[in-house]
Amino acid sequence: MRLIFPDLSTYFEFDNYLINRLIIESPAEWRNVLQSLHDHAEKGIEYVKIFNNIKEISFASNAEIIFSPIDISANQTKIINKLYKELSAESMNEALAAGTYSIKRDLYNYMEQLIFNKDIDLICNDDFDIAGLLKLMGVCFDETASNPLEKLLNYMLNIHALIGDILFILISFSDYLVSEEKTEFYETVLAKGIKVLIIDRYPFERNEFEKIVIVDKDLCEI
Repeated sequence: MRLIFPDLSTYFEFDNYLINRLIIESPAEWRNVLQSLHDHAEKGIEYVKIFNNIKEISFASNAEIIFSPIDISANQTKIINKLYKELSAESMNEALAAGTYSIKRDLYNYMEQLIFNKDIDLICNDDFDIAGLLKLMGVCFDETASNPLEKLLNYMLNIHALIGDILFILISFSDYLVSEEKTEFYETVLAKGIKVLIIDRYPFERNEFEKIVIVDKDLCEI
C-alpha cells in the first residue's frame, strides 16, 4: 500500500517493519494538512491518494483518520452493521445452523404463547433476522478500557479483524504517549500487520520502530 500527499515529493510505503511518521513543523502547513484531511474524511474532497501496487483504491474504504484516541468508538452504526452482517452469515454455517434454527423456533413458540393469549389480533414474524436478535442482546465491541491508548489499540485490532487491511492515520498521536508506551504500541501493531501513519506537529523523541519524514518551517523535506 502506498499513500501520496499532493504537496510532498516523498510518498509513504507500509510494511511490517517500521511505522511511518510525518512531522510538520510549519504551523501554516500543519493547519493546511489537517484541514485538507478533515475535508477528505468528512466531505469527500479529495486530498491524499492511496494505491495498492499501481492501482488507486478508495480512500474511504481503505483508510481511516483518527484525530483523537479519546473520542474513538468502535460501536458506530456502520461498523456494528458490518459486525451483525458477518455474525448473521456465520450463524448459518454448518456448525451453527442447527442451533440457529432451534433458537428461532423456540423464540417463535414462546412468542405464540405470549401474544396469542390476548383477546386481540396479534402476529409475529416466524423468520426474523439474526441481526435483530444480536441487537436485542446488545452485542457490541467492549469499550470498557479507560486508558485512551488501550482503547485505541483495541479499536484498531477489532477493525483490522473485522474489515481487513486498512490504513490508520493518527493525528498528534505522540502527544499521548511516553516512550515505553509508544514502543509497546508499535510492537503490537507491527506484529499484527496493521498499517499506520502518524502525523505530528513536533519531533518528540525518535523511536527505533519509526521511519520519519520532516517538513520543516521552510517547507523543506528532510
